[in-house]
Amino acid sequence: MSNRACPQVLGIDEHFFTRKRGFATTLVDLHRNKVFDVRLGRSEASLHSYLRRLPGKDNVRLIVMDLSETYRNIARQYFPRATIVTDRFHVIRPVNQHFLKAAGHSFRGSQEPRTAELDAPSRMAPETRATREPATVPG
Repeated sequence: MSNRACPQVLGIDEHFFTRKRGFATTLVDLHRNKVFDVRLGRSEASLHSYLRRLPGKDNVRLIVMDLSETYRNIARQYFPRATIVTDRFHVIRPVNQHFLKAAGHSFRGSQEPRTAELDAPSRMAPETRATREPATVPG
């Protein structure tokens, strides 16, 4: 652990480290766009001693993270003065997944492939392409 004080705007996310060691938690100084620290583990138990001794926790004003309840609990416990926000990627991704899942349900039972809207028109059957082409507006 370095003796650097925690940044005021801190990003927290997990990533797969290795098969042998599992996941790691990455702490990012979002003002400087630099990695602040990487610690093995992603549970409160695996990060407890590190977070307990982390200098400058009281200076953290904003924590940006995903929707993980584990990380939210960690942020509340170890950074009580910080405001927690969810980064845009982690908000939009589940919305897109639900939208695509709902769109997939609407195609079930039809002869069209579920990804017809995503296919290039040149790869669509002519009758499908005709239904997908936008109407022209007389001008």
